[in-house]
Formats: sequence, structure tokens, C-alpha cells
Amino acid sequence: MPKQHDHSFNKSRMEALTEGIFATVMTILVLSLVVPVVTGSDLSQQLDTVIFSLLPGILIYVFSFTVLLVMWIGHNNIFRYIHGINPRTLWLNGFFLLLVALVPFSTAFLGRYPLQQPAIFVYGINFLLITIMFRLFNQYVKGYHGKTDSVMDRTSRYNLIGFVTYIGAMAFSFVSPYISIAFFAAVPVFYIYQAFFGMYKDIR
Repeated sequence: MPKQHDHSFNKSRMEALTEGIFATVMTILVLSLVVPVVTGSDLSQQLDTVIFSLLPGILIYVFSFTVLLVMWIGHNNIFRYIHGINPRTLWLNGFFLLLVALVPFSTAFLGRYPLQQPAIFVYGINFLLITIMFRLFNQYVKGYHGKTDSVMDRTSRYNLIGFVTYIGAMAFSFVSPYISIAFFAAVPVFYIYQAFFGMYKDIR
């Protein structure tokens, strides 16, 4: 009798790849913050100016890290329903991770040129595509496994908020960069609020 081979895909390997990429991206994200070299006699005054100039980059780093943390939490919630892995699951997850891996670049680009329309657009399109892929992955898992819960449903609805916000940020980049930055800031603020006072407040 010929030996039977297991052709199923390994969930633990997909989880390991996902965790590794998220961990790497969220770690190297801080490299978008470059410590400038200051020379001269009055270092104290110069450093005050340098710190002020670093604030936009620090805020954008916080925005990116927080949104990635939200995506990681949501992705972890989706994985609770994945038992069997098929090629579509692997490809959807792979393209999602491809976009996540671009975040350090878009963050560094916007951090260096925080008020420039092209930089705002690149940052916005990166997170918009991540949001779209996250939703596609979420909807596929719900349909393929036929399981969901209230948290997963609310995660799907809140995903639309990010979608609309990033489109708004890119649209306003042609009008006022300050409005676009406010749109970007609203996303992590909303999700932090939901984490402590909204969708997860009853989970212990």
C-alpha cells in the first residue's frame, strides 16, 4: 500500500512568519527616527531646536506603531478561527504582510517630509492598502470557516473607519497637510479609545 502524504499546510508556520514580520517591522520602525549630529558651543539651545524638529517624526512613529499594534491584535483574533490552511489563506496573509513590511519606509518618508503632499499620499496609500487586505483576509476567514463573534464583527466594522479616514487624509493632502496629519492621528486615538472603553472593555 503506498504511503499517504499529508498535503495540508501548516498553521504554525504561517503564524511564525506573521509574528516574525510584525515583530521585525515594529522593532525597526524606530529607525525612522534619526538622531541629528549637533556641533558648536551652545549645545543646549541647539538641542532644544533639534528636539522640536523631531516632534513630527516622533508623532508619526507613534501613529504607525499604534496602528500596527491594532492590526496585530485584530489579526490574532482572526487566527482563532483558522484551523485548516489552504493556498488562498496563505496568499491573502502573505500580501497583507507584504504591505505591513512597507510601513517603516512610508513612516520614514513622512517623518522626513511631514508637510509634503507626496509623502502624505505614500503614507496614506500604504495604510489604506493594509486596511483593504486586512478586511479581505477577515471576510475570507469568516466565509471559509463560517464562524464569527461580536468582537470579530465589530473589528470588521471599525476597519471601515480606517478605510474612510485614510482616503480622507489623502484627499485633503491636496488642500492642507495639517488636516491630513489630523486624520492620521484620529485613527490610533479611536482604536485606543475602543480598546479601553469600547469593544474590548467587557473582555477580561
